[in-house]
Amino acid sequence: MLVLCVAFFLYNVLMAIGTYFVITVILNSSMPIMRHGSTTFSRFFFIFPCLLEEVAFRLPLVRNKTNILISLVAFSFYLASFITYTSFFSTELIIPRVILTLLMGTVLFVLLNKRMQKVNYTLYFYSICVTFASFHLLNLPSWNLPVVIYSMSLFISKLIGGIMLGYLRIKYGIWSSLSLHLLYNYVV
Repeated sequence: MLVLCVAFFLYNVLMAIGTYFVITVILNSSMPIMRHGSTTFSRFFFIFPCLLEEVAFRLPLVRNKTNILISLVAFSFYLASFITYTSFFSTELIIPRVILTLLMGTVLFVLLNKRMQKVNYTLYFYSICVTFASFHLLNLPSWNLPVVIYSMSLFISKLIGGIMLGYLRIKYGIWSSLSLHLLYNYVV
C-alpha cells in the first residue's frame, strides 16, 4: 500500500510539473485557476469535498443497495450544484439544491440500482473512475489552448488517481481511500 501511495503522489507531482512547463514556458500563458476560490478557503474546507467524492465515487465499488443509494445521493449533490449554476462550496440556493439532490438521488436509485448491481464489474469500476476524472473538469473556468492542455493532464491524473483510490477502497476499505485522498488534497 505504501508503494501505491508513493507512486500516486510522485505521478501527480510529475504531471503537475510537466503541465506547468508546457503552459507557462512553451505556450507563454498562465495556469488556469479552478473556480472554487482561494487557497486558504480550499485548504480549510478540503475535508467535505473529499468525503463527498469518496462517498459518490468509491463507496459503490462494493456493490449493495445501501452503498449505491448513498453514492447516488452524493453524486446528485454534484449534479444539483451544476444544474443550479452554483459553486460546490456555495450556500447560495442550498435548500433547493438539497431538495433537488434528494429527488435526483431517489430517481437515480430507482432507475439504476439493478443495472449497477448486474453490470460487468470491470466495466462498472472503470466507468466510475472515468466519471470521477470527468467531474473534475467541471471546475475549469473557460476553454482555450492552455486550459485544454491542462484539462487533458488533469483528466489523466484524476483517472489514474481514481483507479488507485478505487483499488485501495476495494482492498483496504473506504477509510484507506479517504485518508489518501485527504492527504493528497491537503498537500496539493
